[in-house]
Amino acid sequence: MPKLPFRYKILQLIGKHESISDQEIYFRLKPDYGRDGQFSEAAVRMHLHAMRANTLIEDDGADMDEHGSLIERFKIAELGKKRLEMLPKNATNL
Repeated sequence: MPKLPFRYKILQLIGKHESISDQEIYFRLKPDYGRDGQFSEAAVRMHLHAMRANTLIEDDGADMDEHGSLIERFKIAELGKKRLEMLPKNATNL
């Protein structure tokens, strides 16, 4: 079965959680997208920031990990919920 476009897969994943970190998103998507040449933690963060700018998702806090790296948390916004409703019912689930 074909994969969902990357941003829809991110949106679908965020929509299944009350709040989820950028690192959790990266590690959950890695099995499906890890072999794609452009898949990286930086690429996931870039997509998340673009989705936030387009009001599909919202910030839900931030922390620092044990190495001093920023961990951002996100939740789905109303517009994001509406976009998920547009997906076909048989869209790939996580």
